[in-house]
Amino acid sequence: MTQTTSMSSGHARISYPGELGLPPVGVSFEVPEGWSTAPVPGALAATREAEAGPNGFWANIVTSIDRVGPATSLDKIARELLSGAQATATSITLDEERIVEVSGVPAIVREQTMTTERAPFDLVQLSLVLLVDVGGGLGRDCVQITGSIEAPRRDLLVTVFDHLVATISLDV
Repeated sequence: MTQTTSMSSGHARISYPGELGLPPVGVSFEVPEGWSTAPVPGALAATREAEAGPNGFWANIVTSIDRVGPATSLDKIARELLSGAQATATSITLDEERIVEVSGVPAIVREQTMTTERAPFDLVQLSLVLLVDVGGGLGRDCVQITGSIEAPRRDLLVTVFDHLVATISLDV
């Protein structure tokens, strides 16, 4: 968004794109060969395993990037995401939360187990959330990567997600 003085008095002209019309920060990571990626509503993309698990559930990783205000904190985003998950789950348990560094940027990695009305089994979710300054400090991009799998196959997702986190690159 760029603001300039308008020819009509008392008004300012706003132009898009401008300083905040920058494309979102680029993110890349590695997943096992054979996993496929496709766009999904409400996110950039979902990546899923080559074959569904024994319960018919596809282990998946959803990536989204949202522009937020420059004063937005990582802690605030993490609390909002947990609150949102609690609102959609029948029950949810926060199993682990830790701070890691990803490409020189602090990030929160969280593991939670949840029950939902949509699945006849418990799900394990692993999430990574980080904030990247954009537009010379005018905004921040919130990168959220969330993996989901049925609870009995948790160890598969942990292995995939740990490798994903270790291989993330940011294009700022």
